Amino acid sequence: MIHFFRKIRQRLLTENKFSKYLLYAIGEIVLVMVGILLALQVNNWNELRKKEEAEIQLYHKIIADLNSEQAVIENKIRDLNAHQNIHFQIYFESQGKAEYNPTINYKSLYTYSLVQLFFDENYSKSLPLINDNETHNLLKKYIDKEKITTTSNIQWNEIKTEHIKPFLAKHGIKNTEAVFEIQSPDDWAAVSYSQLISYPKLIEQYGTIEFDQLLYELRVYTTWLLHNFNLLKKSNR
Repeated sequence: MIHFFRKIRQRLLTENKFSKYLLYAIGEIVLVMVGILLALQVNNWNELRKKEEAEIQLYHKIIADLNSEQAVIENKIRDLNAHQNIHFQIYFESQGKAEYNPTINYKSLYTYSLVQLFFDENYSKSLPLINDNETHNLLKKYIDKEKITTTSNIQWNEIKTEHIKPFLAKHGIKNTEAVFEIQSPDDWAAVSYSQLISYPKLIEQYGTIEFDQLLYELRVYTTWLLHNFNLLKKSNR
């Protein structure tokens, strides 16, 4: 094609038809520019198609991870409700309004939350890739709620590790005898389901100011954490 155009130019110059040559040259330039623009447009279409395909794949991954995190959230809400029920049980026992319940494992007083929420980590950097404004805003709000829930979960764990556990150790409430009654050195299931709290030692603290204040913190921080998990669950849906 280039050889063909060159022959036309040479013939026009040889015949001394400069005006026609000039028009031809301009036309050739225009054709080249049109070709370049078409090539750029095709490239833009291809890039746009790739971005759209990548965005669709991102949506599929988001939906799958939302479903996975929903299961995590629901499990945690059930777990926290169980914790809160025990807090009420212990408080009512301390007030003489409830009897000892042998089906309750009082170890939840010091167990903490190992929940792993992952949307903030996985998708904060992906937000600019989402072009749909409504989807972008909904995902941003969800990530913000997840951050608040994660922070409140950390605070709840700190109550356990910095206040509850030292209190139980100070008053000898951790049941050393129950732990060593289990002969297997690595049977974690047996250890975790044994009565790790010495109930007689626990009830000695019922009604004391220190223990009442710890129950207050457990009640308030568990309520706050449950509140945030329920909001996160609603946002997830």
